[in-house]
Amino acid sequence: MTEPENGRFPVTVVIPVRNEISSIGPLLTEVFSQRPAAVVVVDAGSTDGTRQALRTMQEAYAELRVIEVDKAYPGEGRNLGSAAAETPWVVYIDGGTHPHAGWLAALWEAVAGTEHAVAYGYYVSEIKSLVARWFTLAVLPPARAVPGGLMRNHFIACSIVRKAAWETIGGFPATRAAEDRIFMLKLVTMSVVEAPDAVITWIGPQSWGSLWRRQVMLAEHSARAGRERDWHWPTLRYWLLGAMVLLLLPVWVSMPMVVAGWLLRTERRLQRHRLEADLRERHRGDRLGAGAVLLVTDLAMYVGWARRWLCRDLAPIAVAPSPRTVP
Repeated sequence: MTEPENGRFPVTVVIPVRNEISSIGPLLTEVFSQRPAAVVVVDAGSTDGTRQALRTMQEAYAELRVIEVDKAYPGEGRNLGSAAAETPWVVYIDGGTHPHAGWLAALWEAVAGTEHAVAYGYYVSEIKSLVARWFTLAVLPPARAVPGGLMRNHFIACSIVRKAAWETIGGFPATRAAEDRIFMLKLVTMSVVEAPDAVITWIGPQSWGSLWRRQVMLAEHSARAGRERDWHWPTLRYWLLGAMVLLLLPVWVSMPMVVAGWLLRTERRLQRHRLEADLRERHRGDRLGAGAVLLVTDLAMYVGWARRWLCRDLAPIAVAPSPRTVP
């Protein structure tokens, strides 16, 4: 393994946060234990005590820099943190996640001494409720086997990026959702590598209410970002096909066909996770629960898409002129 310079890896860990009082302390403890050269936390108007906690933590961590803004989307927060980085590499992780031991070392090992522009790690879902399990089964992309372990789809909150690459791309777009996908699609033209040993735990929705709110928000703002092709159009085509079956065939034929299509779609989602031991084994209610998550997610997509067109367009939040660095 490539050893860090002067006992620390030459990277700046950038963390955009808002109202993370319950998780920010443990997260910073875990991040600093992995020896980054610096950490920049961008607080986007927290009102739950996160901002005060960060100011206190600066007394314990000399390498911690806090930037305060009144409002910022996650991508804008990452832009501010990246601009403030004084190292050639920037590592992205989000508030509320949990980096596993060796996470930063594995990311650094993947790019040290190479021409790579970015490396992505592997993320797993924290499952503390049935809804979280069903969401993971139904919505989360499956893991795939790669040399050295497993990988899911590339995730910006578990990545290391050359600052020069971030500058070349022009940073993240000022959108509430899809900013990570747009940014990563631009990185595809550069040299990309995967680091399956760099693992974090990501916390998704744990209740029906949080699932609904999350999916509506993502649907609305992904549409505002112009990424309907990723989710909206495929879902619309699926349900248009179902509507055609209902209209063209007798009810006693069409209804069983629509239900069978929904069950088949659910089963295919379940089978995708056969490489993950904790998800491969079926639990009672998994099929019904995962199917319900798919229905809720589809309905949330339509609601969010409608909000994109019925509500006034949201202007990007301009944060660059007014960040405040806490001394």
